[in-house]
Parts: sequence; C-alpha cells; structure tokens
Amino acid sequence: MKKGDIITIFIIIVLGLSFLIFINRTQNQTGNSYISIQVDGKEIKKIEFDENTIGTEYEINNEFGYNKLEIGENRVRVIEADCKDKIDVKQGWISKPGETLVCLPHKLVIEIKSEDSDGDIDHINY
Repeated sequence: MKKGDIITIFIIIVLGLSFLIFINRTQNQTGNSYISIQVDGKEIKKIEFDENTIGTEYEINNEFGYNKLEIGENRVRVIEADCKDKIDVKQGWISKPGETLVCLPHKLVIEIKSEDSDGDIDHINY
C-alpha cells in the first residue's frame, strides 16, 4: 500500500462516519412528537410528550384485553399486558416518529407521530 491509498481509505472512513452521525441526529430530533394509541384501527387517545407526562402510566382496558403503558422522556413502552405472547412488552422502548408497538391479540397499535412531518416521505431514501 502506498501513502495515497492510506489517505484515500482514511477520507472514505471519515466521510462515512460523519454521514452516519448526521443521519442519526436528524432521526433523533423528535420536535412536536406525540403518542397515538389506536384500537381496532381507530385512534382512541393522543398523548403529547411534555414534562407532565414523564413517568406516567396509562392503562388501556377494552373488550380485547388489558395493556399498561409507561411514558418516559420522548419515549414509550408497554410494561404490562394480559395477552399470551407479550411481544409488545418484550419490544421495549420506542422513541422515534414512525416507530410502533403492536399487540395483535388486543388489536392495539401504539405509534409515535410527529406534527412536523412532511407526510409519508422517507427523507433518507427520497
């Protein structure tokens, strides 16, 4: 390997790492995010992220079953469920707009949405 090859490899690595850091920062900016709770395809609750919601728990109890959510700082998770497989509990925290928690037996979808979004355009692939 020559000196020029080493410099070229170093430049490619630095550019790649800086691109990954840029993408990660733009995805982590939540802006005006909120939690959308949907049961059987209908939104039943919209919870804004703010100082008052940090550490609170929200129970969802309907004819399909029982789930309990915990809301953190710009993130949410399911901490209890009476479904058999408990996949929604095992999934853990979600924090970015577009991420979802799903409990199929209870027909429950918990999604983080952003009021700042431009619609359904994926800016990374667009």
